Amino acid sequence: MATEQQKQPEIITLSADKSQVTEVQSLCVNCYKQGTTRLMLTEIPYFRDILLAHFQCPYCHYENTEVEQTSPIQDHGMKFTLKVENIKDLSRQIVKSDHCSINFPSIGFEIPSTAQSSSLNTLEGFIENSIEAMNSILVQLIPTGDDYKKINSIVESLNKMKKVEEPYIVEIDDPSGNSFVQNLCVPKEDPQINTVVYIRNFEQNKAIGLIAENQTEITPADIDYDDKTSRQLVPEHKNTAATRTGLPDAIDQSTIPSSNNDIAELDEMCQSCGHMAKVRMLITQIPYFKEVTIMAFSCDTCGYRSNEVKCGGPVSPKAKKLIFKPKDVDDLSRSFLKSDTASVEIPEIGIELQPGTLGSKFTTVEGFIKDLADNFENMPFLHGDSAEKDQEDKVDALIDNLKKMRKMELPFTLIVDDPMANSYIQDPYYPEKDPCCEEFDYERTNEQNDDLGLNDMVVD
Repeated sequence: MATEQQKQPEIITLSADKSQVTEVQSLCVNCYKQGTTRLMLTEIPYFRDILLAHFQCPYCHYENTEVEQTSPIQDHGMKFTLKVENIKDLSRQIVKSDHCSINFPSIGFEIPSTAQSSSLNTLEGFIENSIEAMNSILVQLIPTGDDYKKINSIVESLNKMKKVEEPYIVEIDDPSGNSFVQNLCVPKEDPQINTVVYIRNFEQNKAIGLIAENQTEITPADIDYDDKTSRQLVPEHKNTAATRTGLPDAIDQSTIPSSNNDIAELDEMCQSCGHMAKVRMLITQIPYFKEVTIMAFSCDTCGYRSNEVKCGGPVSPKAKKLIFKPKDVDDLSRSFLKSDTASVEIPEIGIELQPGTLGSKFTTVEGFIKDLADNFENMPFLHGDSAEKDQEDKVDALIDNLKKMRKMELPFTLIVDDPMANSYIQDPYYPEKDPCCEEFDYERTNEQNDDLGLNDMVVD
């Protein structure tokens, strides 16, 4: 809240690149005097940017800490199933959005979305807060009552979970897709975490505010969903083709480029500042590969930029694996297209990137390695006071190895596995055999087809 001396509203610019703390004066909801809110925009490794907000009142000593999401509601919900096996698992950082619930199925206890919402804490911290909340209820109950016995039993079970006397399961379910569980095995996949991405049902969409409370039926024409989300929300009992005729066109036909040399421009809201900006698209042909669409977004208001590459054409009948072994620095200058469905592995230094990590990129092999190193260097929870010493040393060694790879001081193998066959490494020897790169086509597994949604497609 602005003070009387401030004639003009203050515009605060936050950046995740600089872990700076911004202080603003705000009203205390407890005593109605002026307190201080400290804001810091920070990046969660392998997740996204979040806004940490801490309020403190010097008069009544009221304090409050929240985590505000800087990203919109995602297209899908996410459910994490964590197997807790030892004390170290209790130190995992968890981002709990205001739509997320944490369930302990072995004792029949759940932290609902309304409790400890919008918070960043460890698993142990969430358990301790739950114990504290239930202890405050116990003092108000009669010790011989049934409610007292039930709550006291849960408190005892949670205390045992803090000691990890035996392994147990924790389920973190967020229909908005904006919650997160820390991976202790970076850059590899964590074997103790199972992540499921799912399509929200009608009730979940209503709970997170995508659908009005009094609405009983979804009509895509009445809701400003994007094209992808609208398809998912069409009720199964309706004729999908007939219903979709009411959807607004996502792209004005006049803006579609008439030739591969034309650049199309579309207005799009900036996810950083909310102002309208331009996204530019260019369709181009990669020699001996496919037609791709390069999309670049740039906001003149806040300077936010992003780019993305999408492959065109039909779905490839087979998956593809590329095994690239560069022999000198010149090989690192080859063009490299990594789609968002591709996994990347560098076995010499133990890097395994799951599909979707770093998004889709069109760069060189050297540029991709540089992006990897920059990504590790700019993750605040992997460095500084908040990082464990062994984890920090491990990441520092990983960054050093990536820098050596850019100079070819450390030989390496780049393995790209893409079930959609939309990834590509330039072949300067074509049509002769490439001495540095091997390509293998293989049949997709049923699980891969299911993950890609191909099993649900009707092609007849």
